[in-house]
Amino acid sequence: MNIIEFIEDPRFIGDKTLSPAQKMSLKAVYGDPLTKKEKKLFRKCTKLRRYHKRREYDEVTFILGRRSGKSSRLAPYLALWEATRQEIKLDTGERAIVMIVAVEARKQAKITFNYVKDKLMASPLLSKMVVKTLSDEIELDNGVTIQVFPCSQAKIRGQSILCFIGDEVAFWKSEEHLQDLDKHVISAARFGMSFPNSKMIKISSPWTTRGVIYEDFEKFHSHSNKDILVIKGDSVLFNPTYKKRAEKTKRTDPQAYKTDVLAEFRDYTGCEMYDPKVLAAAVNSKRPEKLAFDKENTYLAFYDAAGGGKGGDSFCLAVGHIEDKDTTEERFLIDLIEEARPPFDPGAVIGKYASIIKAYDCIVVYGDSFSGAWASTEFARRDVHCDTCPLPKSELYKAAESVFNQGKAELPDDKRLLKQFKSLVRLPRSGGREKVDTPSGQPEDKANVVAGVLYMLDDPPYYDDGEVRIV
Repeated sequence: MNIIEFIEDPRFIGDKTLSPAQKMSLKAVYGDPLTKKEKKLFRKCTKLRRYHKRREYDEVTFILGRRSGKSSRLAPYLALWEATRQEIKLDTGERAIVMIVAVEARKQAKITFNYVKDKLMASPLLSKMVVKTLSDEIELDNGVTIQVFPCSQAKIRGQSILCFIGDEVAFWKSEEHLQDLDKHVISAARFGMSFPNSKMIKISSPWTTRGVIYEDFEKFHSHSNKDILVIKGDSVLFNPTYKKRAEKTKRTDPQAYKTDVLAEFRDYTGCEMYDPKVLAAAVNSKRPEKLAFDKENTYLAFYDAAGGGKGGDSFCLAVGHIEDKDTTEERFLIDLIEEARPPFDPGAVIGKYASIIKAYDCIVVYGDSFSGAWASTEFARRDVHCDTCPLPKSELYKAAESVFNQGKAELPDDKRLLKQFKSLVRLPRSGGREKVDTPSGQPEDKANVVAGVLYMLDDPPYYDDGEVRIV
């Protein structure tokens, strides 16, 4: 019996809905015979001229568009086949692990795990193998455990791995301070693959031109080898039912279409958060860096606090207002930006900033969500009431992007501020989500407070008559 017979046989899984590309890919992992049409698909997805029948790969990397059946078809069927297809010699007390790994083990990896569990329990024959089920593991009577693991090299070490399934590996890099998290975890898993037929399956949508998934693509896609098979395909090829949705994405978001549908890598230099031309257009070099208070305006302020220790972050404050708010040509002006670079006395800085906030008669003051209660308490001691911003930093930057793209923002000609905005990039997270930050810890405190003010001006936390509203 091969993997496709296992999937389609109603005694085991009973799924006859695999697309031709999904079926070809699963066969190719084990070197099972391909039809003429499947060989054509194999050449398209691997860029290899020849298919080697009976060549079983220990390691396979799938680079596929979103909604390609990665978590609902390919990963769970490989997990079940590997967990049940062979007898395994184990030492006393040892268990062979079919390991499902993702950055967010309690969410992302459990999507695949739940597909595995549902298929297993619904199977007339496979369900009889189940000894025990827990929230994140299933014990079988053949000594195999199918289990969800966090994306941590420490957790993976010491495990006897029968099959490693890495879910959305391209999005592992930015999830923790460990810059090469994907490489460390994959390396730890390779040392744990202690059985003759152990498998490593990396399955992911693509992201930037860095990391393990891209390295596999560069080294092994289109290059015939016995080590790693790389299969790359777009969403519609693997899931023809996604065609209508893909066409809509192509019309509405061309960049997402290239990455999420066509499965093309983004050049890392193309991941900047802001278009430099749009930022340049927002700068008014003819105005002073600080605008004088005008009683006709309604001012808002945003601060990003820091402790003042040597080598730490800056403590920044920005103040802004809406110009011509009763017309269609309204502009969001940043009146001033203050920065205290470390080392500094945080109490003295708060005293200075409180005086500025009072001088501009700011009706609402927001603090960064990570600033902590101590800063708002210190401001309160100086008769300045502050609220915590309801959005995290990444969402502030995304909100500011909309303001910049609409041409509403006006910034002073502050070179350090512009440098910080230009350094911000979209960093991948699990599930296709994005985090906005600097790639290697460069300062962005001034950009943070300006983005905070732009967000506040675009969605003012007050009514037209100046009364503060609850947000």
